[in-house]
Amino acid sequence: MRIILSILFLSVCYSLDCIEGEEVELWGDCKNYPSYHSDGCMSSGCYSIQATTQIDLSFIDISPRQIPLAIGNLINLTQLRMEFNELTGVIPDTLTTLTNLTNLNLNYNYLTGDIPENIVNMTNLTSLSLTHNQVGCKTINPDWGGGDWNWEISCLELCDGANGCIGKIPESIDNLENLSYLYLGSNQLSGEMPANIGNMTNLTYFQIYKNQLSGYIPESICQINFIFEYFYLFQNQFCPPYPECLSGEQFNDINGNGIWDTDEPFEDFGSDGLEGTNDSGEGNGEYDGNYIGEQDTSNCSSMSITDNLIPTIHNLSNPYPNPFNPATTISFSIPEFGLTTITAYDITGRQLETLTNEVLTMGSYAINWNASDYPSGVYLIRMVSDEFTQTQKVVLVK
Repeated sequence: MRIILSILFLSVCYSLDCIEGEEVELWGDCKNYPSYHSDGCMSSGCYSIQATTQIDLSFIDISPRQIPLAIGNLINLTQLRMEFNELTGVIPDTLTTLTNLTNLNLNYNYLTGDIPENIVNMTNLTSLSLTHNQVGCKTINPDWGGGDWNWEISCLELCDGANGCIGKIPESIDNLENLSYLYLGSNQLSGEMPANIGNMTNLTYFQIYKNQLSGYIPESICQINFIFEYFYLFQNQFCPPYPECLSGEQFNDINGNGIWDTDEPFEDFGSDGLEGTNDSGEGNGEYDGNYIGEQDTSNCSSMSITDNLIPTIHNLSNPYPNPFNPATTISFSIPEFGLTTITAYDITGRQLETLTNEVLTMGSYAINWNASDYPSGVYLIRMVSDEFTQTQKVVLVK
């Protein structure tokens, strides 16, 4: 049960008599809060700039319900906990100047806006928790004022329609090399997972569920020794194929979609890597270890998989029909997981279109090229995959 300790405040607005350069006012008189909440609350009701190393206002009805800019003055702060506070507004960039901070917990509030880019400079952080906010929503409809609403509401309902409404995870978040806990679940973050996520080798707890993250999950993620019971990616828009380390027990990918589906055969191994779930050698009869979870793949590539046979060589077939007008089908196969690029050129070698540039699992594929915007003539279709390159000539006749 959620219990919030309510503290009564005078309705009269006033400013405390803080000693300039030594003390700072944040949320009114700090003596109105429980004594355990901070080690830097002074008799003046202000926080000591030098002596304050921790603030814990979790489950406390504070006022005002924003993170004040002056928080950046507490240069020796190592812990800031403010979960379940109905905080609104953005995370101020001044917070990111607190480079001694090791624990930042702002879970279950109504915070919006970007994750500050400069958060990547807080290299002493070991725990960053922002779950259940609206972080990522940059622009909020002025008719919304926080308060009684649920965290499932869409960012698109809160935004005013401006472009770039939804924010991303900072690309350089891997600078936080000491981070063990990264909780960003149930927000409104978009874009792709940072490519260098694998550099965060101390990360053991990782939760980014219920966002709008898309694209491919970097293979570098397999460099991290997660505790998989606390590894949540579900309800995003990540596209297959997925890194093998997240796929759990080995399975026969009959439909070639990169994830295990009901009735596909699998190896029933235990947690020790041996067949069976314990020393008895008996499996549990259930597929274990799909750490991807439910993903919305409706915006992933529409490329079709033409058969379930595993090819042994790279190959780019002669497109069909050829000659064509205005569309032709380009079939190709790859014998191993990797980046594959199919590009259309005119006869002079000028690049016209990139038809696909994706990380694909082994298999045979077909993709359509509609050349209705181009004149009759000879065109080149070029495939590059790993160290393999092949070109086919096609003729457009209108």
